Amino acid sequence: MKNPLLPIVAASLLVALPAQDQAQKALQRAQLLEQQEGDLAAAQQAYRGLLADASANAVHGEAALRLGTLLWRLEQRDAATPLLQQAVAAGGDVAARANAVLQEQDAEGKQQAELLAKAEALAKRIVELAPLSRLVEAERLRLD
Repeated sequence: MKNPLLPIVAASLLVALPAQDQAQKALQRAQLLEQQEGDLAAAQQAYRGLLADASANAVHGEAALRLGTLLWRLEQRDAATPLLQQAVAAGGDVAARANAVLQEQDAEGKQQAELLAKAEALAKRIVELAPLSRLVEAERLRLD
């Protein structure tokens, strides 16, 4: 005996698949704006648009992660935290990456921390050497 719900389920799947495909393409466009074009304002707007679009729920976790990470890097942590928590709730790899950002353990955060440490060490060394360079200059002038 045929299940009377089968045609309804099949029809709803046919409608949902194109919406998911469009949402995935919109997510890719937002990532392109952010990563390749560097237009962070447009990327933020695109991610927010995806999050507001109920038909794009298949990419809400990734969009929340991307927008939250972007805001976190811009030092807008109060705005970023709820988005990253939304990404954590999505589960899976998205949740792991969101947790890494929240704990400042993502690869980009580590790289920034390493660069900051190197810059601080360099600045300290310059301050240490500055008096020495003045002494060398004074000695050179004395010998001339």
